[in-house]
Amino acid sequence: MYKKIVGYNRYIISFVGILLMIILAGAFGNHEIILPEMAALIAGTLIYEEKPWLYKPFHLFILPTITAIAGFLINMLPVVLVVKLIAIIFVMILVLLVFKSRLGPSLATGLLPIITNAHSPAFIVSIIIATLVLYLTIKSLKLDKLASEENAPAASLRISLLYIGIVVLWLFICYELNVENLCAAPPVLVVLFEMIHKPQYPQKMYFKQVAMLTIVASLSVLSLFVFENFIIVAIVNFFIATIVLNIFKLKMPPAYALCILPLVLPHNTVQYLPVSIFAMSVVLYGIIYLLKYKATKNLATA
Repeated sequence: MYKKIVGYNRYIISFVGILLMIILAGAFGNHEIILPEMAALIAGTLIYEEKPWLYKPFHLFILPTITAIAGFLINMLPVVLVVKLIAIIFVMILVLLVFKSRLGPSLATGLLPIITNAHSPAFIVSIIIATLVLYLTIKSLKLDKLASEENAPAASLRISLLYIGIVVLWLFICYELNVENLCAAPPVLVVLFEMIHKPQYPQKMYFKQVAMLTIVASLSVLSLFVFENFIIVAIVNFFIATIVLNIFKLKMPPAYALCILPLVLPHNTVQYLPVSIFAMSVVLYGIIYLLKYKATKNLATA
């Protein structure tokens, strides 16, 4: 009973934290204050207690801040979108390797200012404040005591290079098809980074993740067009993500980022988000599934 009460409290704290971000964005009249990946970080640390994230809570502050600043500066460069995306992918992976971290959501904070074309300094200020508050919250609740060094493996150079290769190939394909505006949904790339480091990727998990992300994206976009008010949409979408995750019996913090993402995308592209999520997840996760399946099959026949 105690664990259930604590669990509900964590959901409430996470919900309030996400909602506060939306309210502040409305109060200041600046949607760049809305940080979808903060929803994933909050859910991952407070709801799911992701031990790899909790072991070094300072990384929750410093890594998203570094990648967000890098993405913000790269977005200022006078080059085409696909070059910006490739540049930030390389920078973010380098940051993770230097810090010996596998904090996937820090990839999303680097991508966000590019896919949303952020130009306001409020974006940087909000990411610094939000991640600092999260870090202090984890320290005050002593959640970092739940994890140990063995829970926080460093990013692998070989696997990171494979990740870069897959993502860059995908970006070039989208560029050639002239759909690069829809080719870099941060939640999908975060899950890809996490799955590529897993020793196995079962077929059942592949289908569940594709279905879950597509459903969350579709319902989240639908609620935006139905309710229009950002606060109401944020409330509805939080429950959408929670319910869908429980139906699929998945613990995927990026789903909470995905349900907030429609609020920050350009209005002329947001309706295509479900198609983008479906295509990205089918192709990118499919590549990982095939690679893992082949490796497992070769090991079994060795």
